[in-house]
Order: sequence, then structure tokens, then C-alpha cells
Amino acid sequence: MDQGEKEKELESKSDSSFLDKIREKPLYIVIGIVLLLAVAGGIYVILFLSGNGDADGGELPAGDLVDETAEVLPQPERKHVEEDDESLWHSVTSFADPFEKPMKLTGIVSGGRGGGMAIIESGSTSYIVNEGDYVSGFWSVYEIRSEEVVLRARDQEISLYLDQLPVTRELNGDMDDENREGDL
Repeated sequence: MDQGEKEKELESKSDSSFLDKIREKPLYIVIGIVLLLAVAGGIYVILFLSGNGDADGGELPAGDLVDETAEVLPQPERKHVEEDDESLWHSVTSFADPFEKPMKLTGIVSGGRGGGMAIIESGSTSYIVNEGDYVSGFWSVYEIRSEEVVLRARDQEISLYLDQLPVTRELNGDMDDENREGDL
């Protein structure tokens, strides 16, 4: 045998041995085909089906815009009611009552990077303020403490305190009747 015939014989043996190995393990062939189809399907979904949106973020036609606006929190000043004639009348009459406080401290957030923040209600408006901010365009927030906010305007000063809520405490495992105010 010459050299060329030996190479052809070795080549045919290697081809037949490869085909014999494939015939012995059909499960690997099926798994390979399924994986190939899954990868091709995933590429198809990514490229063709998810590309329906406007990728450049183009502008919407004017007819599709909604006329309403959304409010994003935190707003430093928020109106509680729509201002119509009746609500304006109620806000004016509420300030005419000498026994009703015009401002109410509803919350304090202490600490953080920016220092303390307070939530103050005045009439039908809530204010989220830091030290140095203004409430109702007149009162300056002078100091925010753990349960008190001090406001100043010219030569006047007012302190607003958080409402005191009933505190329930457990004494020696038994509840005392006097301390049941908060449990209802």
C-alpha cells in the first residue's frame, strides 16, 4: 500500500467511528438540537419582538398626551382641597375662630443629611420645611427639635408641638386599667 491509500483508509475509519459514536448516543443529539432551537428562539424574541417600541424615545403625537398632571412627592407645599368659593370661605372662617390654631405640627423627621424636616399644616395647605424655610410666606422656621418646631416672624416667636398620643405600657406582665387608653 502506498501512502495515499493509507490516509484514505484512516480517514474512512475515523468517519465511521464518529458516526458509530453518534448512533450510540441519540440523547445527546436531541439535547443539542433543543438547545440550539432555544438559543435561536431567544435571539428572535430579543431582536424582533421586543423592538416594537420607539427605541430613540421619540416624541408622542399631541393627541396622545393626557391633560392631567401628576404630583410628585415630596412637595414643599401642598393644597389639601381644590380652591373654589366654598373652600375659600371655610378657610377664612377657620382663621376667624380665636380658639383654633392656625398652624399645626403634624410630623417631624429628625436626623439625616439635611438635618431635621417638619410637616406643618396651615389652613388647607401642608408644608414640608427645613430650618430657614417659610410657612405661609410669613413665618420662618427657626429651629426643629425632636418634638417641637420654633417659628419666627419679625419680633414674634411661636412654638408648635407634636400632638401627644396616649402611651400604653406593660407593667410586670399585667396591664393596668389606667394604661388601656391606647388599646381599643
